[in-house]
Amino acid sequence: MYSISPPNPSPPLGESEAPTLKISRAIARLSDAEFLALERDIPQYAASTLASDKWVRRIYCRFLMEVLVKKKEHIPPFPLQPKIVGWFIRLLGFGGEYSPESIASTISASLKRQHFAHTGEEVTEDIRKAMRRAVRQVRVHSNRKHAGTGKSPANIFDVQRIIEMTPIGKPQRDAEATLWLLGLYSGSRAITLRHVLLGDIQKIGPSELLSGYHIVHINFRVSKGKSNLDHSLPFEGRLDVEGSHDVVYYLNRYLRRHFSLSLLDLHNWPNSVKSLPLFQGWKEDAMSSRLRRSATQAGFPDRFFSMHSLRSGFLCSSIMFAGGKTQQAVLEQTAFIAVWAVGGQAQMRYVKPALCRTIVTTRMFQTPEILKLQAAAVSCAKESTTISTPPKSSDDFFDEANPNPNPNR
Repeated sequence: MYSISPPNPSPPLGESEAPTLKISRAIARLSDAEFLALERDIPQYAASTLASDKWVRRIYCRFLMEVLVKKKEHIPPFPLQPKIVGWFIRLLGFGGEYSPESIASTISASLKRQHFAHTGEEVTEDIRKAMRRAVRQVRVHSNRKHAGTGKSPANIFDVQRIIEMTPIGKPQRDAEATLWLLGLYSGSRAITLRHVLLGDIQKIGPSELLSGYHIVHINFRVSKGKSNLDHSLPFEGRLDVEGSHDVVYYLNRYLRRHFSLSLLDLHNWPNSVKSLPLFQGWKEDAMSSRLRRSATQAGFPDRFFSMHSLRSGFLCSSIMFAGGKTQQAVLEQTAFIAVWAVGGQAQMRYVKPALCRTIVTTRMFQTPEILKLQAAAVSCAKESTTISTPPKSSDDFFDEANPNPNPNR
């Protein structure tokens, strides 16, 4: 008969064994105060989340100041009050032209975090209901303004037109074209492009598929809420053959004119230039202002695009040129490039407008046999037009050397 005894605790470690454990090293690094402070469950947020909270608090306090002026009523920001927070959300939706999605995902979420930080408690169900009710009122109200400023995707054709319509003599034309195309082909946010340095242009080599083309690798280091992205992407194009869609051409031209550098001489660049920002330290707002101004000059409505239009335009352009790829393949490839979660909400919000622009609705109910008959009818019509047209005589053509018609004929 066997007796089962409780397991004995591990024997104490010897002096020589203790430092080899990571837990021992961690304890050794911390002071007593730091060790005890870890007992408190304090939420940790990314830098972008903290910046968002700071912005939301600023606009919320501005709203409360207006309440004080107009109603002579002082209301502290926190804890939140259902009536006041609903009022604030309706103001943002009706007067501030914020979308219901932005209010729900960014502003309401931030207010809940700050409420918890100030009170140590989650928001009550009354506050949650007030927020949801106000967002729903914003969404369905007939008098809500629909600004749509900077929300439209800028696809490849839009960007080409903007570049082509930019005056040749504009001093920053090459820099802007490089910025637009780099943002479009990578799906990058403005904050990512702002932090690209010359040293992030890592290597260049000839394309293995296309003669006369080169592939340039650029590393993107910063993204929203992440300062150590380390995301390298290849871009293909020609160095010296102009094309309004060619990011490699404009990048090389911009480097030569502004920095006196050449992509082909990349490995000989001095270390002193590698820490310089590629886009001269332009901030996100300045980038969007440049794009809006150039787009307006190209004939687009005022404030139609912003830098985020390039990120959404990347996905829309990829769907437009999907060819034989399945939608799932397009979603996966674009997510890997633009750092989305595959099929996540941030990515899928752009899929619907892209598909609406590319699906020919009248073809959805047509069978392949009907499409073949239509193609045959068009072909027969072209042939009959060709046969019924009498051949032209030699007198009907202009001499290539003398394009002016002979008046005596």
